[in-house]
Amino acid sequence: RWALGAEPGGRRALSVVLALGLGKPTRVAIEAVKGLTKLGSCALTEVHVYDPLEEGRRRGLGDAESPEVRGQIEGALARELPPRLGQTVRTESKRFIALPSRGHVAETLTEFVEEESADLLVLGAHRHGALRRRFFGSVSYGVLAMVETNVLIVPPKAVQASPARPPRRVQRVLVATDLSEVGNRAVELALGLLPEGGQLVLLHVDVPLEPPSDWIMGYPPAVQTTPGERRMKRALAEGELEKLARSGGARALETQVEVVESSDVARAILEAAERHEVDLVCLGTHHYGRVTSALIGSVARTVARRSPRPVLLVPNEDA
Repeated sequence: RWALGAEPGGRRALSVVLALGLGKPTRVAIEAVKGLTKLGSCALTEVHVYDPLEEGRRRGLGDAESPEVRGQIEGALARELPPRLGQTVRTESKRFIALPSRGHVAETLTEFVEEESADLLVLGAHRHGALRRRFFGSVSYGVLAMVETNVLIVPPKAVQASPARPPRRVQRVLVATDLSEVGNRAVELALGLLPEGGQLVLLHVDVPLEPPSDWIMGYPPAVQTTPGERRMKRALAEGELEKLARSGGARALETQVEVVESSDVARAILEAAERHEVDLVCLGTHHYGRVTSALIGSVARTVARRSPRPVLLVPNEDA
């Protein structure tokens, strides 16, 4: 009746809630909603359910329960999701809402749809087998059991694939450097990659001294730095980063320097990349041998393996 304009009083906008995720099911659901907009007017609400503790940890933010941190997370999600999905639905009325939830996605979606009195909920499906649904759950099956409005579940192959997305331009780069010659080479490369008006974020992770365990007999205790010494060390590192930023010459680039203290360098880099919403992470590699890498690990290797964002590794010229 809505598509044919047979509603009493004339055609009205169909209230649609589109559940957004990060994978292929969401992309095909977006294509289905695009088809709906061709039939008639739609008032679209895009909803993403997120775990506040996980998002706060991933971005290196503080108390994820505080309104300020929640606002930062939800603002970042609103900026990140459309480019990551690569598709948008054009309609007369559209809004994005991020809903916090601790593992109860289906329940959160159902409550929101009922509060909004939506006409239709659209979500993609993974088409997991019965065994996988039994152990890992299924959002679409959970919603069907609870929601009272219309639900459109779009299977992965129900919609023809959209055309290839155009290449994304690199506008914002995070360069992590230990201020060594090898680490600073990544800065040179990033300056060459960024276009006019791009943003360069220079990061240095300061690893604090940790005293050895008491059970190591005869080991001299580590010297503990005072707060004043730590502030001075941070200021010196920030000064070195600012010098590196100025090495780009007179180009119109927005630069930002940041020094953080962490015993887990790879995690600090990953958190900074999420916090600044960069397009590319760039860092130098020291090319340790296999034995050394196995014993002390490789920051570059860990970042490249765990980062959801593209990572560019700059090798040592002498390697």
